Amino acid sequence: MTRRTSRSLRLVAAAALTGMLAVGFTATAATAAIAAPAASGTTTASAAPAALTGKATPANSAFGVQMLDSDGGTLQASTPLAEWTSGDTVTQNAASTGDLYKLNTTQTTGLVSRAASDGALSTVASGTFQLRDRVPVAFTGLTSECTTDGSSTVSFDTLTVNGVDALDPARIAAGYTVDLPDSSTWGPTKLYIGERTTDASGRAQTTALRIEAAAGWSEIWRVKLGQVACTPAAPVTTPALVSGITVTAPNGTPIVAGEPSLTASGTKTDATFSAKAPPIAATGVTVSRTDDSAAKVSIGSFTQVPDTSSIGEYVWSAFRVYGLALDVAADGSSTVSFPGSNSGLFVNGVWINTGTDLYAGLDAQGTPRVTVRFNERATQPDGSILITAVRYTDLTGTYPSVALGTVRWSAPGTVPTPEPEPTPQPEPPLPSRYAYALSASGPSVVSPVALVTPDAAAAAAATASEKAPNAVANSYAPQTDASQLEVATDGAAGQISASGARASNANARATAEVDSLSLYPGSSLEVSLSDIRVALTKTGATMTTGGGTVAGQTIAAGEIAPNTVVQLPGRSAVITLNLQKGSADDFSVTGVDVNDTLGLGAQVRVAAITADAPDVPTPVDPGTGPGGGPGTPGAGMPGAGSGVGSGGELGNGAIGQNFVSPQASSSPPLANTGMSTAPLAVAAALSVLALATGAGLLLRRRRRPTAS
Repeated sequence: MTRRTSRSLRLVAAAALTGMLAVGFTATAATAAIAAPAASGTTTASAAPAALTGKATPANSAFGVQMLDSDGGTLQASTPLAEWTSGDTVTQNAASTGDLYKLNTTQTTGLVSRAASDGALSTVASGTFQLRDRVPVAFTGLTSECTTDGSSTVSFDTLTVNGVDALDPARIAAGYTVDLPDSSTWGPTKLYIGERTTDASGRAQTTALRIEAAAGWSEIWRVKLGQVACTPAAPVTTPALVSGITVTAPNGTPIVAGEPSLTASGTKTDATFSAKAPPIAATGVTVSRTDDSAAKVSIGSFTQVPDTSSIGEYVWSAFRVYGLALDVAADGSSTVSFPGSNSGLFVNGVWINTGTDLYAGLDAQGTPRVTVRFNERATQPDGSILITAVRYTDLTGTYPSVALGTVRWSAPGTVPTPEPEPTPQPEPPLPSRYAYALSASGPSVVSPVALVTPDAAAAAAATASEKAPNAVANSYAPQTDASQLEVATDGAAGQISASGARASNANARATAEVDSLSLYPGSSLEVSLSDIRVALTKTGATMTTGGGTVAGQTIAAGEIAPNTVVQLPGRSAVITLNLQKGSADDFSVTGVDVNDTLGLGAQVRVAAITADAPDVPTPVDPGTGPGGGPGTPGAGMPGAGSGVGSGGELGNGAIGQNFVSPQASSSPPLANTGMSTAPLAVAAALSVLALATGAGLLLRRRRRPTAS
C-alpha cells in the first residue's frame, strides 16, 4: 500500500480504476473507537467544544447521518438533528439524503430523530454507502436508542457488505467491527457496529454504524449513522458530609461524584482512581470525620489533563494538585495547606501561589479563563456551611470543574437532614411567537427572511383582522416549522448581507440564527458578526455569537448580556445587541437591532423572535426624510430633508448624520460582556448608501416537514 503525495494525484489515479475490490471481509472483536487527528486549522462537527460553537451541549440528542471529509471538515451536517434540554419532545425528520460525489454512493431514506427528557432515538429506514473503489455497505431498519438510566440498544433489519450478511445480533450489544477489503489507492476501511463511547460532556453516546476510512486519504473519511447521546440521570443519594474529589462536566453531568465520601463519622481511603474523559487521575485520597463534626481531607495528587500530547501537562488546560490537606475543627474553623516539599498547584500553564483565597488565570488577551478558590465557605439554606479546600472553574466552559476536599459542617448534634425536592410541575406552553433571521427598512429594504410562525392559519387570520394593510403581505411565505436561506442581501445597495439565515418554532422553543452578518461595510457603524444564535424558551431568552465587531468595538465570542448598547458619540444611530422588550405574552427578543429612525428612517433587525407578526418594510423615498422636506443636492441639512438630496448626492443620513437624539443620549452604558469599549474614530460617510435599494436575495429556501 503506497501513500500518495497529494489528494489531487490520488483523485486522478482513482479515476482510472474500473474494477471493484474482491468480495470478502473480516469481522473482528469489539474495539475502541479510533479518533483520527483533524488537519491543522480544522475541527470535526462531532467534537467541537461548546465554548467554540457558542452553544451549550444539549442533555439528549440524536441524528441520522453525518459525514466528514479527509481533513475532518463537514461534508454532511448531522441530519436530521434533534436536541433536547428542557420542555417538550423534539422530533426532526428527513425524507432522504443523496450522493455527495459521483464516484461515491451515500444514500439514506426515512430518517427520524427524537430527543426528550427520557432519552433519544434515531431511526433510518434504509441506507447504501459505497466509498470510491470499495465494496458497498447496505442496511435496512436501523434503530439506535439511549435512555437516561444508562441503557442503549442498536438493531438492524439487515446489514450487508458487498451483498454478504454482516449482522451479528449476539455481539451487537457489546459492539463489534468489520474490516472491508483494503483499497490500493485509499487504504483500509472499517465498520464499527453498535459503538458505545462517552463524549466530552460526559454523555453516553451510541452510534449504530460508523464507516471509517483512512484519515487524510479517502475523500470521505468518516460516516456516522444513527447516533444518540444521553445524559445519565443523577442518582438520588444522601448528601455526603465529607468527600474527596468531585468533577463535573460543563453541562452539569457528574464525572466523579465525590469520591471517596462519608455520610457519617469514620474514615475512608481511595489509594488510586481515574476517569477517561477527560483524563483524570488521583492518588492517596483520604477523608475522615468524628462525632464532634471535625473533619479532614488529604489528597496525595490529582491531575486533570485534557491535552493528551507530550506537553499536555504544561498547557493552560492542565490542572494538577500535589499534597493538599483540609482540616476542619469542631467549631467549624478551617485551614487549607500544602504540606511537604513537593506540594503545589499547577493551573493556566503556571505554578501558582497557594497562600491566597482566589487565583484568576488570564489568556493572552487578558481575559479571565480559569479561577481557583482556596478554603471556600458557603452557607447553605439549612444553616450548615459547605467548606471546599480547592475549587477549579474553567470560565470558557470547555473543561470540567473540580472541587477537592469538601466538608459539610454543622454544629455537633445538628447534622441537617436534607429536605426532599418538590415534584416538578408541568410548565405552560411557550406563547405563540414569530421568528425570522433578518428584516430591514429604510434606504435598504429586506423583507422578513426565513420567517416561521406558530400557526400559518392563525397568522393569516390575525393579519386580516388585526394588522395594517402593509403589516404582513405576500412577499414572504410563513412556515409553521422551520425556514432557511443560503444568502439574503439588499441587492445592489450592498449595505446588508447575511448568510446561513434560518429560524424555527415549536411550542417549547423558538430560534433565529445567522451564520455570518455584514452591515454597512466600511462605515463607522459597520457590523461584522459570526454565528449569531438567539433562542427563546419558557425560562427566558439567550443570545450568543462567535464574535466580531460592532461600530469598531470588539465583541467577544460567547453569551451577550440583554440590552447591550453600542453607540458612537455624536451619532443618532443606536445598535443594541440582545434587545429584549415586553413581558409575558408580549415579550420579544432581537439579536442585533440597528435603529436610525432619526436619520433616514433605517432599521435593521437580525435574529428576531417577536410576539407580533413583523411588518413588511417599505423603501424610504431617497428625496425626503424625517425632516419632512426635500433636501438640497448634497446638503442634507438636519430638519430640511433626508440624508440624500434631490440631486442624488449623499448628504447627512442614516450613517452620516451628526445628530444625537435625547433617546439615544440617555441609553444605558455598554454592558459588561467582554468587549472592548473604546470607540473608534468616526469613519467617512457611506457613499454607497444612496444606491438604489435592492430586495432581499433569497438563493435557496428549504422547508422542513412539520415534526411528528
